Amino acid sequence: MTDFIGNLINQVKGTKNVNTSANKPENPEPKEETPEQVTQFIEKLNNLNRSIRTLEERYNNLRRKTQLTDHNILVQHQKLNKELKINDSDLIDIKRDLQKINIKINMLEKELELCGKKQDLDILAKYIGYWRPLNFITQAEAEKMIQTALSVKGAPIQETIIPKKKKEGERGIY
Repeated sequence: MTDFIGNLINQVKGTKNVNTSANKPENPEPKEETPEQVTQFIEKLNNLNRSIRTLEERYNNLRRKTQLTDHNILVQHQKLNKELKINDSDLIDIKRDLQKINIKINMLEKELELCGKKQDLDILAKYIGYWRPLNFITQAEAEKMIQTALSVKGAPIQETIIPKKKKEGERGIY
């Protein structure tokens, strides 16, 4: 770029261009330029040079911004991937827990099907009310009553009436 500007300046001043190609014939008569034209040309070159520098700065700024944006996009992509993996594992755990809950609910349903209904409980309560089991006597009370009745009569207590208590591990006769 500097060679191009240098060549332009040399052409304006009327010196020969060192980098001219062999295909172009040299201009034998140099044109004389006025000082105003030279200063105008130099001003134009300076303006072009400034414009080129600002364009280069803008290009560099844009390149930095795109690099920063690319970097930020990569970082965000990595974060999103991590969050997705965590969410996937959480979702799998939730599905497992939900499956366990469904299994337990099914077990409870089966148990409730085996339980008695309210109507059955009402019928049982009715019969229990008729029988009044609290008025029944226990085996110990019956034995005691039999012993007192026999002792009052003076009769010996027989084994057939009141069997002996079984020892632990002993089988009874049915």
